[in-house]
Amino acid sequence: MRRKKKPAEGGGSTWIVTFSDLMTLLLCFFIMLFAMSSIEDEKYQIIINSIQNALVGSNGETIFDNPSVEDKDLLNEISPEEGNTDAEFPFPSQNPNKNESEGDEVVDGEIELEVEKDETEIDEEMKELHGIVVGYLTGQGLESDVKVEIVEEGILLDIKETIFFDMGKAEIKPQSLSTLDRLGTLFDKFDNAVRIIGHTDNVPINTNNFPSNWELAAARSCAVVRYYTIKGANPTRFTCTSYGEYYPIASNDTEEGRAENRRVNFLIEASPEEIKKLADVIVGE
Repeated sequence: MRRKKKPAEGGGSTWIVTFSDLMTLLLCFFIMLFAMSSIEDEKYQIIINSIQNALVGSNGETIFDNPSVEDKDLLNEISPEEGNTDAEFPFPSQNPNKNESEGDEVVDGEIELEVEKDETEIDEEMKELHGIVVGYLTGQGLESDVKVEIVEEGILLDIKETIFFDMGKAEIKPQSLSTLDRLGTLFDKFDNAVRIIGHTDNVPINTNNFPSNWELAAARSCAVVRYYTIKGANPTRFTCTSYGEYYPIASNDTEEGRAENRRVNFLIEASPEEIKKLADVIVGE
C-alpha cells in the first residue's frame, strides 16, 4: 500500500499574514482621512479668521460672534415704538386702514385744487400770449402766412412751405427772405430756444440729395437755421428737425391738401413759467 502524505505543518496560520496586511492598509487609510480632514479644518479656520479680521468692529466684536441669550431676549422684547423704526424703514405706511388716511385725503384735495388753479391761470396766460403773437405778426403783415398755436412746449408758428421753398426743393426762395427777416425780429426779442421743423407731403422722392422725404424736410429746416446764423443769430438757440411726411395737417389726396402739408414750423420753446415773461417781452414792457 502507498503511504499517505502528511499535511504540511503550520499551514493554518498563513491567513494571519494576510489579515495583518489588511489591517495595516485600513489603519493607513484612516490615518490619511484624519490627516486630510485636519488640513481642511485648518484652511477653513484660516479663512474664517481672515474674514473676522476684515469685519471686526471698533469694539472688537464681529458679525460672526454669536449673541448671548440675554441679548437675544432683549432683541425680541424691543417693540417698534421703542426702536428707531423711521431710520430703518423710511417708507410711509401702506396700511389702508390707518387713521391718518382721512387727513391725507384732505391734503391731497387741497393740492389738487391748487394745481387746477395754477393750470387755469396758465391757460389764461397762454391765451393772452397767443393774442399778443398774432397781433405782432399782423403788424408785420404775416397774418395770412402764419398760423399761431400755443402748445405744451411753447408757441408754434405754422408756415406754409410754398412761401420759402419750391416743390421738391430745399433752397430758400429769394422773395421769402423778407418774411424770414420779419420773423427774426420776433425771435430777437427773447433768448428762448427755437426749433425749426420741416414737413413734406406724401409724394415719394428719390434723388441723390434726397433719398426720401426725411432728408428733404431736414434740408429745408436746416436751410432756415443756416440763414439765421449767417445773419448773426446765436446758433446755440436753433435746432432743425425733420418730421418727413408723417405729421400731415390735411389730406394728401388733393393738391391743395398736399400744399398745406408741405410746411415749416417754428417752435418757440417756453415752459409754463416763462409764458408770462415771454408775453411781456413781445409787447415791449
